[in-house]
Amino acid sequence: MKNNSILYVLLFFLIIVNGFFIYNYLAGDKLPEFIEPKSPQQFIGERLGFNDAQKAELAKLEESHHKELRKIGDDTKFLKDKLFNKLSDKTISQEEIDSISKIIGENEAISSKKIFYYFKEIEAICNSETQREAFRTIIQDAIGKPELRRLPPNAHRPPPIKGREGQRPPPEH
Repeated sequence: MKNNSILYVLLFFLIIVNGFFIYNYLAGDKLPEFIEPKSPQQFIGERLGFNDAQKAELAKLEESHHKELRKIGDDTKFLKDKLFNKLSDKTISQEEIDSISKIIGENEAISSKKIFYYFKEIEAICNSETQREAFRTIIQDAIGKPELRRLPPNAHRPPPIKGREGQRPPPEH
């Protein structure tokens, strides 16, 4: 009989705990509604305080920019697919690999230039120095940590441990 009483207490405890969780789940604070994330265009327009004319110009600029980048991205994807589909080929020339790789690199360079000039055009839309300064801050924050930007590569690494001069560091994984 004593064994049954322990089971009854445990059952009663579990019923109470489940009731508590069900009550909190159903009657507790409702989760906030899903908030649609802002597009970069909306974010920039709001952050810089663009007026309606500036927002319209930014929208037109962004639309043409995305069309150009999409075309370059599609071309690059096609070339990469073409290159990696040659993995199973028994005979493939180094010239062909170099040719496709060179075109992929040129596409990447064109894409980077287009992004640079896109940002220059956004900066040109800014009609006050405060907007330009805020835009530069947004770009700098997007690039990375401000304190590391002016440092040479690997400057953020700690100095070498004494007694290990001339030895290679352990590989980073």
